[in-house]
Amino acid sequence: MAVRKPNPTDAKTYYQAGNDYYEKGEYDKAIENYNMAVLLNPVFSEAYFNRALSYYQLKNFEKAIADYTKAAELDPHNPFIYNNRGDAYYRLQDYNSAVKDYDKAIQINSNYLKAYYNRGLSYASLEDYDKAIEDFSKVIELKPDFAEAYHLRGLAKEYNSDLDGAAADYEQALKLNPELTEAKQHLDSVKEKKEQQGKGEEGKAGADIKMLQKPNMTFADVAGMEKMKEEIRKSIVYPMINPDLARKYGKLGGGGILMYGPPGCGKCMTGETPVMLFNGGIKLIAEIYEQFSELGEKKIGEHEWVIEKPGIELPSFNPKTLKIEKKKVEFIYRQRYSGKIYRITTSSGRMISVTPEHPFISIQNGINKVKAAELSVGTYIAVPRILPTEPRADSVTGLSEEHADFHEIGGNFGYAPSEGSSIYGMVSFSAFSDMQYTHIKPNTSPGVQHLNYLEHLEIGSVGSTKFPNNMLNADLNTASKFLSAVFDCEAKIKQDIPQIEFTTASKEFVNIIAYLLLRFGIVASIKQKKIKSGQRTYWKLCISSHAQLKIFEQRIGFISQRKISSLKKWTLRATVGSTKSGIPSIKPKPQTKEIEKLRLLADSDVFWDRIESITEEDFEGYVYDLTVEDNHTFVAGFGGLIVHNTYIVKAAAGECKAGFINAKLSDLLDMYVGNTEKNIHKVFELARKNAPCILFFDEVDAIGGRRDQGEGQQYMRMAVNQMLYEMDGVEAHNENVLTIAATNAPWDVDPALRRSGRFSKAIYIPEPDFASRVAIIKMHAKKRPLAFFIPYSLLALATWGYASSDLKAVVDEAATYPWLEAFFSIQKKTEELIKKGMDKAKAEELAKKQVVQRPINVADFTRALIKKKSSLPPWYEQAKKQIGKQEEITIVDGKEHKKVTESKMGPGEREVFKDLLNTINNRNQWYMKIAFGIVKEGSLLLLRILSLIFAGQLVIGA
Repeated sequence: MAVRKPNPTDAKTYYQAGNDYYEKGEYDKAIENYNMAVLLNPVFSEAYFNRALSYYQLKNFEKAIADYTKAAELDPHNPFIYNNRGDAYYRLQDYNSAVKDYDKAIQINSNYLKAYYNRGLSYASLEDYDKAIEDFSKVIELKPDFAEAYHLRGLAKEYNSDLDGAAADYEQALKLNPELTEAKQHLDSVKEKKEQQGKGEEGKAGADIKMLQKPNMTFADVAGMEKMKEEIRKSIVYPMINPDLARKYGKLGGGGILMYGPPGCGKCMTGETPVMLFNGGIKLIAEIYEQFSELGEKKIGEHEWVIEKPGIELPSFNPKTLKIEKKKVEFIYRQRYSGKIYRITTSSGRMISVTPEHPFISIQNGINKVKAAELSVGTYIAVPRILPTEPRADSVTGLSEEHADFHEIGGNFGYAPSEGSSIYGMVSFSAFSDMQYTHIKPNTSPGVQHLNYLEHLEIGSVGSTKFPNNMLNADLNTASKFLSAVFDCEAKIKQDIPQIEFTTASKEFVNIIAYLLLRFGIVASIKQKKIKSGQRTYWKLCISSHAQLKIFEQRIGFISQRKISSLKKWTLRATVGSTKSGIPSIKPKPQTKEIEKLRLLADSDVFWDRIESITEEDFEGYVYDLTVEDNHTFVAGFGGLIVHNTYIVKAAAGECKAGFINAKLSDLLDMYVGNTEKNIHKVFELARKNAPCILFFDEVDAIGGRRDQGEGQQYMRMAVNQMLYEMDGVEAHNENVLTIAATNAPWDVDPALRRSGRFSKAIYIPEPDFASRVAIIKMHAKKRPLAFFIPYSLLALATWGYASSDLKAVVDEAATYPWLEAFFSIQKKTEELIKKGMDKAKAEELAKKQVVQRPINVADFTRALIKKKSSLPPWYEQAKKQIGKQEEITIVDGKEHKKVTESKMGPGEREVFKDLLNTINNRNQWYMKIAFGIVKEGSLLLLRILSLIFAGQLVIGA
């Protein structure tokens, strides 16, 4: 659309030009023209109104309100102005002001449906559900086929404890719109609540009881950390053993303690994260079991066997951080099973067959573990993505030099699968590898034939495109070029909402693209759609929100200038306020919005997949279970040498024979406003009823974060207020209840929580000292095959400044080298025996016996140390920025100018973290840096010499 060239003296022409820009989505230019219109005509109400619309689109709600107010002064009888200003107040979470404006709109037009609808949302956010029900009822009266109005009225009734009325409204909503999945989920939830009421239950009471533990572990189960044990005994154990005596002398017999420190210094313990697969579904599990059976299987029951430490890895879901992390498998189970199997099909087409007890991670009513037998159609479950993070030697970066002209090999891979138009599918090829738009037609050049042959890249008609085998193993630079080319060919940028859309007929291709995007921290959604004309299914992948688009721009990006410019329209507006707006208790699509909020909140590495169908089948045969390492959490807890930070607090509870409640984020955070506060109250009540009790909050900054950061997160303010309320009554209600919190971001904990009567004591748990590092390395190495001489003291010196998790990573890396050598030697020997005519099974068995499997030696540890560096320096730098003073040196006219900037914390707050500040200052002393370098390099040199002496290997690099 052509934009009118404004007449310099004509306000209406500027107004029309602004409208043209608004229609094109160029809101900044629209505002410029509306500015001229009101400058030339200060009583131009339409210009003020449309400028307000533009500000609203840019999420500048304050300016939008100012313009709507001016428009209302000029045109006081226009209901649209008041309704729209109410919307702006609503987005600012000023619900009372929003209600007043909707009242005015309804006074002017008593049948204004949208105003009733919006006022109902505002009343719901104010928890005035009676009035919300009245407004949604009026909406239904005006528009009887409005399914969403029934759904929202049902939500309000459910909050008002009218479960029968809520169920009736949900059913009517589904009758009018069967695709309204949120209504189906809420209907299922109401039915479950009614069943629980019939049984005399109270919601999650059973889950709460499971949170309460009586640990049987003590400090004897925790290696090293003697100084920290004594500090914890004084602060936690002794007051809990004799609380009356502690209170007599003014010590804590209840109250709160904050444990803080760098991430990764609490140690992970093994824990069961079962992935129950059977040989009829995922055969790979059975094959792995057979492959590693030579390690020796143990019979643990009449029909149960287990293999320990097979040396394989698996993506593992961390429910606290919503992260998928690559973890080693600790055990593989095999069991003879006869019974029901649930075959679950999700909206992305996945089919999973599991036993009834197999737990899934569901997002219904918060993030919870739900057994397969308790799932229902419409529930969203977390599906892990396989995300290799280290490129393989045979990945796409290692293509033969014969086709070196494909120097941008990642980009060519990206261009190759392009389907062009998703309707017609076929594409053409140009041999110029560095063109911006390379269109490929099958088998037209040696380069494309090489890609097809080497990487099994299939290029064909719609839906037949295959993903290059090794791209998931490629380095990030290659993967970035690949994705950039794919999206440049196939994607479009929406003009009305911040979203990139990518459509393909290949289900496999779109799923793998989503996997690959997760390596860059981009969580894409996948939707299925059918094209009526072609009777074919297509798949649409969407990247939404300013924050996700910003990551895409920085780490992947487009190639064409037009798309780069279109993307900048959205990314230039990426601010905290626009990506983390508060979520009211009821809104048009609460479930979808909440899922997005939770993803952004924790940079989720999971894809929430909707269950489409569940069928039961009879099964008899073997089922296979996996137990993987439990995920470590980045909290303040250097003390636990071989333990998770939760473990050290459990040990403290066991030491004083107190109850222990681990209040996990997944148990506390809830998608509906008000429920998080209820969960916090419930867990405090549980602790009070079971005193003496230790109540432990991990990652407390996620629920007790600072309220002065201006992020607009209402849920954070409410959660902090509830924590303050629960902890303020220490003397009156919390006798013999000790609240302990852990965090690796203590500066993000609200200062009010650290004041007297709350978390009034802070314990800094530093990185492992020399003796502790020796203990950690020994602990993780002791069950592995080791050479007769391992210099643990030298390894501890070389790992000065490492976190506990870093030390475990070093041991794991050292074990990788001899394991891979043995694995590939057995494979090679097997192939040789097969070529000689031996049966495959016998060849494998003989190869395993003939190949010498060497132990882990000094050279392996040395290589691992060269490759695995400490993860703590970035955290110390962040801590210094947040707590300590900053020095900035600039050079002007050849002279140095030093500028000292105070930290974000006041002197009183910094005093709480003086131990951490002392550590940081000590690390930054010039003599400590010299000593650190000498010890590190000297110990590595000695390890290299020992490698040459004992292993016959001179280790130069990883």
